Amino acid sequence: KLFMWFYSNRSAWHTVNEPYDFFGFFDKKSEILNKEHMEELDRLVKEMDKNANNNYEDFVKKCNEFFEKEEYPKTIEACTEAIKLKGDDPALYQIRGLSYFFTPDKPKTGLDALTSIGSANKYAAIADLTKCTQLEPTKPECFYALGYVQLKTLNKDELEKSAKSFSE
Repeated sequence: KLFMWFYSNRSAWHTVNEPYDFFGFFDKKSEILNKEHMEELDRLVKEMDKNANNNYEDFVKKCNEFFEKEEYPKTIEACTEAIKLKGDDPALYQIRGLSYFFTPDKPKTGLDALTSIGSANKYAAIADLTKCTQLEPTKPECFYALGYVQLKTLNKDELEKSAKSFSE
């Protein structure tokens, strides 16, 4: 766990020359990383990157499987985990956006029903589909999905956004 924290917090690399020996990698005489320790650290980092890539592929596979089965909350979870590992895949934002759109919000009661301005899931869908169009501006499926969700979600005053997405 400490190694994961150290690896994921690059600012910790600047304080590595402190006299602390987190991993037993410091040469006791010079308090610097020696060649063997650097090679071991490189090997561990490469192994972690490989594991992260395998996890990413597993999450993408689950994301697609859940979407095909119309299990939208599970799709959202799997896509979110994949996006955490690699956040530049427009297909993940498209699938997660559509899953948000098809997932009903929790029923609103009392004050929430009076003060709420619409559907949280629908606006999350618009955000994800907008991100999809930004990552892949030549992908018509993203613009079509965004236009459809905007058409079904936005107020009549904002429908020009939907028309613009369909035009794109």
